[in-house]
Amino acid sequence: MNRNPDTPPALGQTAHELGQAVAAWVVAHQLIVYVVLGILAWILVALNYPLESLTPVYANY
Repeated sequence: MNRNPDTPPALGQTAHELGQAVAAWVVAHQLIVYVVLGILAWILVALNYPLESLTPVYANY
């Protein structure tokens, strides 16, 4: 695209470039992304289901 370098890019174009940059980073760092998402999932489960609720009633001596 040939445009005047003095004019700012359109908002959609900037968002598209940002999306491409984020996607490239995620692909390059997949292991980190999966580990972080896994930890967040465990935290979410732990906050919604305390350890006491995972213990069957008959096991409480």
